[in-house]
Amino acid sequence: MHQARKEATPPLHNGISVHGWRIAQYLYRHLDLMAACLLALVTIAFYRHLPRFTDVPDTLYFIDNSWRFDLLVKARQHIWLGKDVLFTYGPLFQLCFVPIFWMRDLSLGEFFKVWFVVSVCVTIALTYGAGRLLLTQVEPWKRALYLLLLIIFWVQFDIKRCLPLFVFAVFLWIQERVPQSNWRMPLFALLSALLITSSFLIAADAGFYALAAFFLVASCYNGYRFLQRGVWLPGVVFSGLTVTVVFVCVLIVNALFGKVWDFRYWTSCYKLASNYRWFESMPMEPQAIPVLLITVVICFSVFLWTWIVCRRSSQELGLPPRIIAVTLFSLLILQSCVVRSSLENATGVLFTMIAFAGAFLFGPLSRQLARSTARVPVLLALGCTALFAASPYQAFSPVKWWAVWRTPAPLTCPPAKLLLDQACLSVYDFLQLDAGSKFLGQHAGASESVMIFPYENIYGDVARRRVAGGFVQSYITEDPFLLEQHLRGLDRDHPDWAIYSVDTPGDWRLGSWPIDGISNFTRSPEVWLYLHRHFHRMANLELGLLGLQRDEDRTQRWRLEERAWSVPTVHQKVAEGKNILVAGLNSLPQENLDFLKLRIKAHYPFWWRVLKPASMTFFLQGADGKIKAVPALASPNQTYEIWIYPWDESQLMNYLFENQSDWRKPGTRPLIANISVRFDRKDWLSVVPLEFEVQSVEAVHVSLR
Repeated sequence: MHQARKEATPPLHNGISVHGWRIAQYLYRHLDLMAACLLALVTIAFYRHLPRFTDVPDTLYFIDNSWRFDLLVKARQHIWLGKDVLFTYGPLFQLCFVPIFWMRDLSLGEFFKVWFVVSVCVTIALTYGAGRLLLTQVEPWKRALYLLLLIIFWVQFDIKRCLPLFVFAVFLWIQERVPQSNWRMPLFALLSALLITSSFLIAADAGFYALAAFFLVASCYNGYRFLQRGVWLPGVVFSGLTVTVVFVCVLIVNALFGKVWDFRYWTSCYKLASNYRWFESMPMEPQAIPVLLITVVICFSVFLWTWIVCRRSSQELGLPPRIIAVTLFSLLILQSCVVRSSLENATGVLFTMIAFAGAFLFGPLSRQLARSTARVPVLLALGCTALFAASPYQAFSPVKWWAVWRTPAPLTCPPAKLLLDQACLSVYDFLQLDAGSKFLGQHAGASESVMIFPYENIYGDVARRRVAGGFVQSYITEDPFLLEQHLRGLDRDHPDWAIYSVDTPGDWRLGSWPIDGISNFTRSPEVWLYLHRHFHRMANLELGLLGLQRDEDRTQRWRLEERAWSVPTVHQKVAEGKNILVAGLNSLPQENLDFLKLRIKAHYPFWWRVLKPASMTFFLQGADGKIKAVPALASPNQTYEIWIYPWDESQLMNYLFENQSDWRKPGTRPLIANISVRFDRKDWLSVVPLEFEVQSVEAVHVSLR
């Protein structure tokens, strides 16, 4: 028998043995995995050939690079998101950057390299996993080509952007294999619950997308089974079991964070996600409009084409609920693009939809079309990539690779750049960052925390000092709950030193840039008042940059007085682009006026929740005839307080001087004649309120007793 078996499997032609043929078959079956590993190795090799000093192009961009660097620095300091501080991201996001724990020190230059490598590698892994699950019945070469097209041309290397695609693919795979009733159902429920919980621990919005993906997929599959008179009860039981396990996972996370019944992290996730639509919305950039429209038209056309082809086939009976779930989830993720409509955000959001369309082209459409036209969907995917995709990312660009290999790594920074913490910075960035970090390094002890206003945590990170507060950056603490957490964190950390950057909307090189045009004082007045109450100026570091020291005597003497002005209440209908008079102030005493506090309410129609609110701008006309425009934020359909500094925002730095006689510069504070407000659509996706209500106008005065 053994001899007969040996004779039945002779060596193959051309000297290839059976063992070698099996290895070749195994490698071919995992061609997509090999492609993913190759991309990751190329990325790591590219990283290893980068210059020792990271050249930061153009500007450092203090907003995003501050929180990115700070998250990694906090992880090295064993300060964990969710447990010690709050932010839009969670502790698992910090743990993705595990290489930082092997480094002796995390410099600014090394941060850029680590962020680049980890983001690319994790994105490759998530995209590979999604492709493997979405294309289970597809030839390996198609899966490999699908992965290469997505990674090289379409993806934005952002862990949070790719996670919903992977999680959704897992839920599809599970729903198509939900067992009738055996031991695998609890196992699948545990897997689903862990995915949802892990998504929340990576980022708040990723968690809600994962939760929505689970219920969308479950509803589509269970509803389809019910309509087709199939077995639907096990799917419902599975969904209920998953929800129960998710709740248990939440309690376990709470226990790891401190207390089992402390839902602070989950509350912050809800507040951030629910308020994102009004405090982070921005107009659609002109270049984003064609990208959005072309992508939506092509992708939804592919979804419709797949539906028509598969409805005519008897071999794809389980595909309709998948198409419905994918279409609904694509509409859901478009919400992020609707709210914050920059080109960068739009391309990141649309990647998930593009990946779904590509999966249909490489999968069901290729299988169901006739043999003569079976390659048309794949050719269509290649054609769309050639016409619309971006140029290859730098690590996968042959031109970039040739430049790296051909040119020796420079040992110094390029001309017009200065070296700081292994990063080559522009002169303006260098002067600001060097002055701020040196001040903190010289005055604050290695174990002390420091306060930063408004958002440039990078000053403390370069100085290797812990940045204080309950929130990573204060500009997203408009919600009362989030603000309370941030102020509690400041009281807990009790920083003795601080950095203050004044708003300079005319020139970003001389201070902080107002986020979305809204001054940092108007956006976070309570945090500014905390700084004013507890600190005084210690040194002028650079133009628009102050070094501050805690002053306990100032804290004891500090006083805030609010005086309500007798002005008629306003309740008017809103017409887009037309001013509404809020209050006439000519006859009111203004000798002790430092700030205005308006209690207002904007009444929006219910559909603002699927679009975004209009921009709101207050206009303050001075007695000298000059008009100051103050963009502001307010939570729709809720009473909200708007704080306004009526004069030049750069004068706010004077309030941090030790002597209160220096706070108010003579000749720079003309009387305010009247206040009006105007609502304008940010773009064609924004909603104007129906009515606007002013409940009170108060004059605020700060002083030292």
